[in-house]
Amino acid sequence: MSISLRQKLDLDRSVLNSGHEKLRKRTTELDSASQDLKYTSGDSFLAFVNDASVSEQVAKLVNEKCSSQLPKAVFVVGIGGANLASKAIYDALIGYAEAVYDLDRKMIFLDTVDEAISEPVMLYLNNLKSPEEFVIVVVSKSGTTLETLANTEFLVSRLEKKFGDIIQRIVIMSQEGSPLAIEARAKGITFMEMPKALSDRFLAFSPLTLLPLALYGIIFQDFLEGAKAALSKFRSRESLPASTAVAINHFYSINFNIYDIFLFSPRLETLGKWQRQLIAESLGKEGKGLDPTVSIGTADLHSGLQLTLGGPENRFTTFVSVKEHSDETLGDSSLDILSEKISSKPAGDINAAILRSVQETYFKRNLPFADIVLDKISLSDLGQYMIYAMLQTVFLGTLMNVDVYSQPSVEEYKQLARKSLE
Repeated sequence: MSISLRQKLDLDRSVLNSGHEKLRKRTTELDSASQDLKYTSGDSFLAFVNDASVSEQVAKLVNEKCSSQLPKAVFVVGIGGANLASKAIYDALIGYAEAVYDLDRKMIFLDTVDEAISEPVMLYLNNLKSPEEFVIVVVSKSGTTLETLANTEFLVSRLEKKFGDIIQRIVIMSQEGSPLAIEARAKGITFMEMPKALSDRFLAFSPLTLLPLALYGIIFQDFLEGAKAALSKFRSRESLPASTAVAINHFYSINFNIYDIFLFSPRLETLGKWQRQLIAESLGKEGKGLDPTVSIGTADLHSGLQLTLGGPENRFTTFVSVKEHSDETLGDSSLDILSEKISSKPAGDINAAILRSVQETYFKRNLPFADIVLDKISLSDLGQYMIYAMLQTVFLGTLMNVDVYSQPSVEEYKQLARKSLE
């Protein structure tokens, strides 16, 4: 993966130097936390990349739940930070194809409480013939998240009605002492503890994400290796997560408060949503914060680009594209709608040409952007990108002087919703 800042950011050298100086101490703290295998602080999320026991713990549990075969369905019940990382990886590698054809085996994510989720799940349950064909992973750090508990009740009750006792097909992840953890202990449900000091949106390399992937059969070692490669580079004074954070913060200080994550591959849409949640919940405090948006190329060039180019100049854009693509050409049909020169090119070449043209337009209009290129959509590249995004967010929190690991405002709606229902 290559990540580069385009020179049209027009940052004075003194701005970069000042920003990097502010982040020097933070970089040292993060480096130390990456070795904290006791997970004593929010920064310790980086330690999962170096913790060999995590892979062993996950492998042991997969062997317990799938001794004879991998399940036909892995149900992941969670919302926000509890499920977006695993969904982003699954969608990028496999799940994107579900829009075109049905897969024999699925990861099914239950987050929102809505018939659009429950009705398809009800239909899918007809395909299951025995409890060995599924595993349910329930994730809620607090153990009180209303949507997660509601979806768990819905799913488990339907499966119990069909199969009877399915307790051994459930894994619960929560912090020790939470209502969900207490229930798991009381009922003999497999329980995995989530460290209390950590925020779930920073747990992309923890069992919270790795276990559902492993249960499906995704070998996640390359994901961790990609993260290690990215982690080894951030210690330099002008690492790319730090440099992009300094640039974004500079433009934020002059009212560029929208941060558009523009992904030039539909397969990466959920990755963008994962990063949107990471940025919004981490930085949106005390009247501060970026407004993160997710755009998909090339479709959203025909929905939002006019506003970006012709509207207020308040948007910092990060373009994310993929270098490797198929060599299969469009083909020359009987319809005379494209020149032979264009129809003889692969779709990836056309996509790349459009991206270059968009960036050139940004360049001419003096709109700030960063340009990220993944070598290919792989576990390694996804691991590198997710470490980059998390470090960038932590550095932005330092520059904005906000605690990236708290989310006090979110708790208000949770309490009100539960009170109105009881």
